[in-house]
Parts: sequence; C-alpha cells; structure tokens
Amino acid sequence: WSQAQNYCNTNWRVSTGLCIIFPALMAVWMFFMPRSPIFLISKGKTDEARKSLQFLRGQNANIERELEQIQEDVNQSQNIGNIGPMKLFTTKEYAKPIVISMVLMFLQQLSGVLFIYSYLALIFESSGSSIDICVSTILVGAVQIVASIIQTLIVEKFGRKPLLIISDFFVCLSMVAVGIFFKMYENCPDCQPTRLASSTTSLNGTLIEAPFNVSEQTVSDIGWVPLVGLMVFVFFFMIGLGPLAWLLNVELMPMEARAFASSFCACFNWSLSFLVVLFIPSIGEALNPSTVYFVFGAIAAAGTVFCIFMLPETKGKTEEEIRKMLK
Repeated sequence: WSQAQNYCNTNWRVSTGLCIIFPALMAVWMFFMPRSPIFLISKGKTDEARKSLQFLRGQNANIERELEQIQEDVNQSQNIGNIGPMKLFTTKEYAKPIVISMVLMFLQQLSGVLFIYSYLALIFESSGSSIDICVSTILVGAVQIVASIIQTLIVEKFGRKPLLIISDFFVCLSMVAVGIFFKMYENCPDCQPTRLASSTTSLNGTLIEAPFNVSEQTVSDIGWVPLVGLMVFVFFFMIGLGPLAWLLNVELMPMEARAFASSFCACFNWSLSFLVVLFIPSIGEALNPSTVYFVFGAIAAAGTVFCIFMLPETKGKTEEEIRKMLK
C-alpha cells in the first residue's frame, strides 16, 4: 500500500474538488430537466406530459402515438393496482423479469468490478509489473470514461442483448488472462523472495509441489498483461454489464410492479457489492489471487450463456410488448 501511495501521491483536497465538479453540474442541470411523461400522465397532467415528451424527443418529433401508448400503459397499470411482494414472486408475469434482473445484478457484481476498482493500485503492485502503478490506474480510468461515452452512442443501435453478450464474453477473457498471469507469478520462485518458495504451496499445513515453475524473465516479459487485461475488462464492462443491468432493471418490470421490484433488485445489487469487497480479499489470500480471477472468469462465462439463451431483447419495444413477451 505504501508503494502505491508513493507512486500516486496526490493531494486529497485536489482530487476531491475535481470529483465535485460533475455532480455539481448535474445538480444544476436537473433544475432544467422536465418531469417524466409517465409520472405526469399518472397524475392527470397530460398537457405537461406532452411538453415533457416533446422536449425529450426533439421539437420536430411526432410524439402523439407514443403519448397515447404511455396513456394506455398507465391506465392498465392503474387498473391492476399495486403489486405486493407475495404476488411479485408467485406470478410468472412479475417473477420472470425480477429473476432476470437479479441474475444480471449478480453477474455485474460477481464480475469482480467493485473488487477491482477498490484495490486497483494494490492489484498492479502485487503483480510485480514494471509499469508505473499510478500510470496504470490512470489509464484504466481513462478507458472507463471512453467506454461510457461509446456506450451511450451504441446502445440504441445494437440493442441490450448483443452488448451484454459481448460484454460478459470479454469480461470472461480478461479475467482468465489476468488469472493466468497471476498463476505464473505465483509459480515464479524468484519473483516472491519474501514468500514460501513458489515450488511448493501450503494447503491445510501440507506442502504440495507446484505443477510448474516460471522464470522471472518470463513473468517480466508478460508484465503488461494485468494492465491490458484490466483495461479490456473495464472497457467491456462499461459498454454492457455496468449500465445495462440497471437499464433492464427498469425496462423489464411492468409499471405496477416497478417501484418495489426495481428497489428490491437495487438492494440485492448493493448487498452483493458489500459482500464482494468484504470477503474477496480474504478469499484471495487463502486461495491465491489467480483463483479469484478464474472464479470471476467462470461466472462471466456462465453469464454469457445466460444472456444468449435467457435474456430477452427490449430495444424498441413498448411496455405492453415486453409484458406479453415475458408472460
């Protein structure tokens, strides 16, 4: 940790001040944003809803058909009434979207994203790479910004499902690549002089011969793998798993169930994130870092299969079309 601090010695007041800028701009901008057309129609304010939708779609857009569809959806949801937790999990129409959303939240957090963001500098430090830790961390952050911009430009063009499949697939590849590097590093006797010789591994007090040894030169030659692997991870996470899990958490839910179901899935997501950050470092120490990355990769591989066969596409579909698709 001290080494990472020396490489990235930044005044916390400066970094905090810079981080305040964008939330402050967003707070000011929200004063000029109209209310949701759905909310306004649910309150009987049709004229305000029309103005809001026109603002969101552009002054030259024809919004009357969409406005009528929103009115129909709101009337249908109001006729059904609020959905309680029991009906939410026992009725297929509601249980299917909430299960899909929970799986996406699980895949998002068990991709290892919060673990990687929380311990990024330490991951680079523990890899023994000769690449500067601070530069590596900045590059990963820059990739995150670029990927976020690209995602907003392509999500309506390519759809949710293809982006999630691609995202999970490359998250899997990047985690496996980083896992292979750490496996080689763990089996390099000259790379870890302060540890138990890498030719043996301690397991419940018993010393077991490692299956292979790797030279320090070999590890040094592939020292770029953690940086490139994590840059690939962040890029593809940000074009799929990161934002789209939250988007589908809203799009999949019928309006009458959306408030409770979306909130429940959000609580599930952040509970998982807490558990990942709490336990993964200890698991990594007990099982070796490479095992943790291989587990993340395996979960992403399973997620890719799930997205291919189980995930519906919601791009361009109305709420009624999504409702029928999930019944």
